Amino acid sequence: MKLVTKNGGILDFISFIVDKGISSLNKYTDIDSNVLNLISSSKNLLIEQISSNIEDQFGRQLENMEKLEKYCDKWKNAYSNKNIEEMNKEYKKIKICENKVIQIKQVLDKVKVIENINSIINNSNNFNLTSDELELAKKI
Repeated sequence: MKLVTKNGGILDFISFIVDKGISSLNKYTDIDSNVLNLISSSKNLLIEQISSNIEDQFGRQLENMEKLEKYCDKWKNAYSNKNIEEMNKEYKKIKICENKVIQIKQVLDKVKVIENINSIINNSNNFNLTSDELELAKKI
């Protein structure tokens, strides 16, 4: 994700939008050219700030994923040792940390349901799916 953000053109797109905005302001408003030059010269600072924020977010996501993995390992260890108190302690940490990480699974689950429904419709050439078919598409 980090590479896609940096190399995928997000920062280039933001730069393009700022340039386009400055051009439009220059063309359609009476804003002083000194103000537009100031905005233009500040563009790189803006891009650097956005890039830094992206880096920070990815760093935090990575830390949270590592914590989540550690808590899961500790929970498994407590489970193996049949230590319910330790299991509950680690489970609480897992639930807190779970809310701090990117929820990729939820998105992938939605994609899987769409894939299943799309396949059913393509195979049957029928958009009138029953509630059972829709429910099955969610479970496969």
